Amino acid sequence: MKNTKGFTLIEILVVIVLLGILGVILTNILSQVLRGQNKINTVNLVKQNGQVILDQLSHEIRSAEKVICIGQATTYLRSSISSYPSGTIVIFRNGNFIRFRLIPPWPVANPTTNGFIQKEIFTIDDIPDATTDEMLCTESMEYTRGQQSFFTNNINSISLNYDGSNPIFSFDTLTPQPGLPNLVLIRFRGFQDVKSKTAESTVSDEGVLFSTAVSVRGGK
Repeated sequence: MKNTKGFTLIEILVVIVLLGILGVILTNILSQVLRGQNKINTVNLVKQNGQVILDQLSHEIRSAEKVICIGQATTYLRSSISSYPSGTIVIFRNGNFIRFRLIPPWPVANPTTNGFIQKEIFTIDDIPDATTDEMLCTESMEYTRGQQSFFTNNINSISLNYDGSNPIFSFDTLTPQPGLPNLVLIRFRGFQDVKSKTAESTVSDEGVLFSTAVSVRGGK
């Protein structure tokens, strides 16, 4: 009669424990890899969409006949926007005043809506008198006759905000020289869509910085 040696209960338990430990280690490694990949994908998406917005803004400003003003127009959409730096620019093109202004994420703590750039078009008839064109940059001027559109509304997966205390739009006052075009500086930060933000795929608290300088025909 042959003797066959089987596994003891202790040996089986040791194998089960080792396999369990190995499974936990592999699961953690896989989870970290997936989280890292999700974060990379999210950052890349913010970079891609932010660059599209920056390019569109640059094109709009570059094609202007004149920059009317740069300022800090308030808005009923964000009650505390007056505490922010300049986030408004008004240009003139083809007989229309075109205003771009940043509407920051809201509310400030734990926002539920993305920050975006609003585009508004006003004809000369929309402006009460000839001396108030620059008021488009300093007051809300919520004209019912003005055509409103959300400039970045069709670009998903990104929320826009200020770069700290820096304005979104500003004139480059350091380099203008006679005969050379004025430069408008654009500077903002892009963040993940607040509605899809998760711990596994979040962009850093600093966001992604976008900036450029645009040559314009008209100055302030």
